[in-house]
Amino acid sequence: MALNRMVALIGVCAVIWYAALPHGVARADAGPTASGKTVPWRAAVAPLMTRWAARVSPAHAWVHYPRPQMRRSEWKNLNGLWNYAITAQAASRPGAFTGQILVPYPYQSALSGVMRPLSPTHAIWYHRTFQVPAAWRGRHILLHFDACAWRASIYLNGRLIASHQGSYSGFTVDVTSSLDGQKSQSLLVKVWNPVGLKIEPRGKQVMRAHGMFFSACTGLWGTVWLEPVPARHIRHLIITPDVSRHAVLVRVATTPVSPPAEVRAAVYRGKRLIAQVTARAGSVLRIGIPHPALWSPAHPELYQLRVELMIGGKRHDRVASYFGMRSVTLGPGPDGKMRILLNGKPIFERGALYQGYWPDGLYTPPTDAAMRFDLRTAKAMGFNLLRVHQIVEPQRFYYWADRLGLLVWQDMPAAWPPVHPEARAAIRRQVMASRHWWPANGPQTAAQKLEYVAELKAVIRQNRNHPSIVVWTLFNEGWGQHDTGLLTALIQKLDPSRLVDDASGWFDRGAGNIIETHHYPDPQSAAATESRAATCGEFGGIPLAVPGHYWPGPGRVPSLVIKPGERARLLKRYQHYWAEVRQLRKSRDMCAAVYTELMDQQQEACGLMTFDRKIIKFPLASIRAVTTGRTLRTSQK
Repeated sequence: MALNRMVALIGVCAVIWYAALPHGVARADAGPTASGKTVPWRAAVAPLMTRWAARVSPAHAWVHYPRPQMRRSEWKNLNGLWNYAITAQAASRPGAFTGQILVPYPYQSALSGVMRPLSPTHAIWYHRTFQVPAAWRGRHILLHFDACAWRASIYLNGRLIASHQGSYSGFTVDVTSSLDGQKSQSLLVKVWNPVGLKIEPRGKQVMRAHGMFFSACTGLWGTVWLEPVPARHIRHLIITPDVSRHAVLVRVATTPVSPPAEVRAAVYRGKRLIAQVTARAGSVLRIGIPHPALWSPAHPELYQLRVELMIGGKRHDRVASYFGMRSVTLGPGPDGKMRILLNGKPIFERGALYQGYWPDGLYTPPTDAAMRFDLRTAKAMGFNLLRVHQIVEPQRFYYWADRLGLLVWQDMPAAWPPVHPEARAAIRRQVMASRHWWPANGPQTAAQKLEYVAELKAVIRQNRNHPSIVVWTLFNEGWGQHDTGLLTALIQKLDPSRLVDDASGWFDRGAGNIIETHHYPDPQSAAATESRAATCGEFGGIPLAVPGHYWPGPGRVPSLVIKPGERARLLKRYQHYWAEVRQLRKSRDMCAAVYTELMDQQQEACGLMTFDRKIIKFPLASIRAVTTGRTLRTSQK
């Protein structure tokens, strides 16, 4: 993310001179100590903590069903306390375990109970035992990892059974053949996160947080869970609404099945059955939706979906899902200029940048309620859009966006190398010669490209059924940018139901559906063309630090500390920027604008609320009035 020129210059210096944040002081690890005694687990203390941190415990660590769009009735949550050990990256086994860590919070986070830096030359090992419920006997057992940064090796009962690379998409292992009868099962997971030293997409993670780059997040940061399924079962769903034809298309992917296998789908609105269709397994079901209730931010209507796998007239598997009847396309507005259309009508998207970090959980929100608070607050501020920036959220984030009615532009996290000392002088010369403070990085290796494409496909496959997601953003400001036209075409082939933003901010290559400008502090926009809509993907960035509620230490982006009358003056500046946005809607055909940002993020203090989510910096009613274009009363402070 870019900031205004003054902040940008400081950001460059931060990159060049590499100021580091303190990592805080962790409380004692749980688990065996040198004396042989066990220390009870406690969260570490970060420089800031949210109000939800107090609700986190080994018995209450992300307890909600993690996959809302394909639900089964039985599952077992493996979140909670695991043993952990740190070894050299090349080690084949840990010699002993150091203590206990709370899954699913990253190793470096306070809520993990550890909160220490971890070198890219080291790996973390996780261990726990579990028992398979007796009622699941005779079924296949799936082990799900919802997020793990970055390379994971999975061992069950002493045997390597799977490996996975990717920080932002989940993966599943069928562990049935590796289970040890009815005994306690021993699960060991090795995770290594090189934080940019190798080929992995990493978003904004760096080893030493500084400027606009934030803490690394290593290890298990999503829910780990078990699920029993029949040998022949449903693997995943692809749900595509067809608003113009009053129908929804459902593709049901299953394990190999033989005739007479069928899939049966039923659609409900509330408890009322709308339609039911049965077809041969492997075919696409077309389900008519008469007089569809369309999904939009103003009316986030959702239909419930039940899908069954039938073999020889007998039900073998059943899952529950949901969908929204909505379309997102490009088309001319009333003035004939290209616009983003929601359900065939122009919509102006009022957005906020959302970077997804938490002071106590880093990548992982403390609780489901904490994450829901962010989305509800965005709605209350008058936003109908969040640009999820350089991170992919847990699936329940998009579930709440679906339910609450928030549009989402989803970034693909960048894969790009860190700034090495020998490159700093060259970067400084480029900065001085360019109006853009962060230049596009150099060519990607073949391995980096393959890894990027693999995770891009996985992210789209995992999240494509959510009606809230309306734009896939391929690259941000040139970070790791490569093969832009080819990758844009790939996304359009994978998911033709959404728009593609090929290059958010700068280094546009003329591909995709959107021309997006970043400009600080005031918004700017290109003009729409015959085939592409014009947007402003970042603007604003009013820096305002609230004493007692901002991240301490060196490397912070400079910001203003509140003084008497400061809020009122800065609120007027916020009002001025949105007045410019409305002018650009008329003069430059702009149809979306994204303000930086919803809340502070570590060193950045330009959010509308503080990093700990305890303070909204301006009166909520005033923010909403400005964002939505109502008149702001001068008496509001």
